[in-house]
Amino acid sequence: MRSLTLFVFLFFFLGNINSQNTEDISVEIDKIIQYDTDITFERTPGWMIGIVIGDSTYILEYGSIDKINEVPPTPQTKFELGGSTKIFTASLIEILYDKGLMHPDSSLNHYLGPKLGNPQTDFITIQDLVQHTTCLPRMPLEFGVREKDANNPYANYKKADLIRFYQDCPCFPSKKLEYNYSHVNYALLEIAIEQHLQKPFETVLNEYLFAPLGMKNTSIQIFDNRALAKGYSIAGKEVAPWTYSSFGGSLGLKSNLEDLLLFAKANLEQSNDPLSNLLYQTHHPAVATKITKNTSIASGWHTTKHKRFYNSVIHSGTTSGHRSFIGLVKETNTAVVILSNSEYEMGGLGYLILRMINYNWKKRKV
Repeated sequence: MRSLTLFVFLFFFLGNINSQNTEDISVEIDKIIQYDTDITFERTPGWMIGIVIGDSTYILEYGSIDKINEVPPTPQTKFELGGSTKIFTASLIEILYDKGLMHPDSSLNHYLGPKLGNPQTDFITIQDLVQHTTCLPRMPLEFGVREKDANNPYANYKKADLIRFYQDCPCFPSKKLEYNYSHVNYALLEIAIEQHLQKPFETVLNEYLFAPLGMKNTSIQIFDNRALAKGYSIAGKEVAPWTYSSFGGSLGLKSNLEDLLLFAKANLEQSNDPLSNLLYQTHHPAVATKITKNTSIASGWHTTKHKRFYNSVIHSGTTSGHRSFIGLVKETNTAVVILSNSEYEMGGLGYLILRMINYNWKKRKV
């Protein structure tokens, strides 16, 4: 049920790769899946892997995006990104900094305006939100009161509800500098951008990030669910896509492998391209986390420091029926993207592949 295709995008990837190398990668990934993970088609019906190594790109297709009809995934098949949405929102923020439209040290209240702000939280800056160093909780208190469907939790929680929560939220500056991963942070960034620029968040994303990169199939709203891989819960039940009345900038994007490889390549670009250089700014580790002793938060991304090697830059995401992973090492011009149509854990597959193509963190800088 698996097929392997080598794609060389001529406008972005100028090199060639021979079939022996293609087969080597396929064989090594099969070994990782078999021996180092517990991935099965019963748990995860279908997934796609995209790999960038220098000038070459590999795409591997596994299983089916529909349990009943056995439809194989393609590079155009859309998946929900879940929390990986945050790296795109953080990238947009970096662009807005560069254009003078926002400032990292300005308070969230400055962009929300007096009607939506909370005077008691003036110390929370835009950069605090981006780097998860606020005292805001992961989710709003009493979020579940408005939840009508556990498999579509954000459908009925409106932006007005989030603002009311923010205005009444007890938050103390003594906790400000602690890393605290929070969906609320990025949901508030979405509102701040909309209020300040007086445009829908998705319009701003398209204008400044997706359109310049040629990402034509990445969006929060999706008007035809047939373009989306069917999602399956841990119990193996088919679940509907998540919809959003708020939190779109935190968890809401849908995309395909084709678009995500464009984004990954832009983050790796070894050139003087202004947009790629801005994206690179989002990789720099800023604040230590408690995930591991070597993991820090950058701007949206999590970075892991390896002994005598370059940082790996990673984010993953989960919804009720999908998972995503994007990881890269800029210095070696390598990246891995994985999209799957199950809530089931992928056993760290993305990280394992990224380590493998970097020769167990020993690959030389290119």
